[in-house]
Amino acid sequence: MRLNKYLAWKKFSTRKASDELIKKGQVFINNKKAEVGMMVQQSDIVEVKFRGKPTPYFYYAYNKPKGVSLQPENGIEMVKGTNGENGKQGGKWEKREKGGNGERRGKWGKWGKNRNNETSKITNSFPKGVFPIGSLEKDAHGLMILTNDGRITERLLSSAYTDEKEYVVTTSNPLRDSFKEKMEKGPIIENEQTKKCGVKILNENTFAVTLTEEKRHQVRRMCSALFQEPQDIQRVRILNIKLGALPAGSHRTIVGDELKEFLGTLFS
Repeated sequence: MRLNKYLAWKKFSTRKASDELIKKGQVFINNKKAEVGMMVQQSDIVEVKFRGKPTPYFYYAYNKPKGVSLQPENGIEMVKGTNGENGKQGGKWEKREKGGNGERRGKWGKWGKNRNNETSKITNSFPKGVFPIGSLEKDAHGLMILTNDGRITERLLSSAYTDEKEYVVTTSNPLRDSFKEKMEKGPIIENEQTKKCGVKILNENTFAVTLTEEKRHQVRRMCSALFQEPQDIQRVRILNIKLGALPAGSHRTIVGDELKEFLGTLFS
C-alpha cells in the first residue's frame, strides 16, 4: 500500500496532508525517514512524529444496539425498518468492493432522506476522528471499541494474533447434544476451517463462545454449519474490555488500569 494511503487509512491525515508530513520529514518507516511515494509492507513499522502538541487518544466501549451499523469509513448509520429492526427505510444500503490486492476501495452506501436522526446524535457524542475498530453485524448487538488511535486497528484485527472476543448466543432451536464438541473443534465455513474456540452451555438454547479470530458474520455462520439458527447474538467482551451493564446505545470511556491492561496486551 502506498504510504500516503496507509496514513489516511490509519486516520493520521488525508492523503494530500500525509504527503506534506512526509515532505517535512515527520514520517518514518522502520526508524528511517520516509519519502513521498514509498510503499508500506505488512511488517513495516510506520511512525508519525507530529510537531507541537500531540493529538490525545480516546478509547470508548460502546453497546451497539440491533439495527445499528457501524463502519470505519462513514461512522455510524442507523438501520430501522417499517416491520421492526430488520427492515429497511429510506434507501438501499450496500457494500461495494473493487480492485485487487485485498484492498477495500469502495464506499458504504448512504441512507436517503429518511435516515434516522439518531445517527447524528450518536456521531456527535464522540470527539472528531473517533472510529469503530472492526465491525459487528447489523442484527447483532453488544460491545464495540471506538478510538482515534490508528495504531491499534491493524494489531487488533490481524489474523496473526489470538485476541479473544466473547459472545452470548441464543438459538431458535434447542442445542444438539454434539453441538459443544463440534463447535469447539471449529466448524468449516465456506470450505475454510475455523479456529478452535471455547464454548459454555448456559441453557438448552443459549451458549457463550470465545473466538480468537474475526471473520464476517462468523458466529452466525458457525452456528448455521452445525444446523443451529441464531436468534440473538451479543458480544460481551473484547480482550479484557467487558460490556457489563452498559445500556444499549450508550458508551463509556476506557481509562485507568482497564486501558493499561488493554494496550499492554496489544503492544506487549
